[in-house]
Amino acid sequence: DREDSGQVRLAAAKALTGAHDLDALKALIGVVTDSHDRDRLRCFAAKALAGTTNAEALKELANVLQEKTNPWTVRHTVALALFGADNVDASQALQFVSTDQTDKKIVREAAAEALNGPERPEWLF
Repeated sequence: DREDSGQVRLAAAKALTGAHDLDALKALIGVVTDSHDRDRLRCFAAKALAGTTNAEALKELANVLQEKTNPWTVRHTVALALFGADNVDASQALQFVSTDQTDKKIVREAAAEALNGPERPEWLF
């Protein structure tokens, strides 16, 4: 609920980490895609979605990653959240961003690592 304080919403995003429930996934995606939310909250919601196999969630994350109007911090976190995703939308987005020389270097590098890394190292996220 957007009326709740930022701290409450942040705690809720953290609590939903690794959720598989469709409603929880939709709530997290709603935060990640909402450009009116604070970047920090959007990043926590993206982290909470790391490792999801839900196709709808992965497609939305891929869209956020590719849209340069989103802050680089959010896009960087989304790239890391997509690490190892076995999904066409995610793979295409990571490939596109990792090779886009007009994009911010840190985002390109995170996308390349997420696309090509054998497993996500702890320091990456």
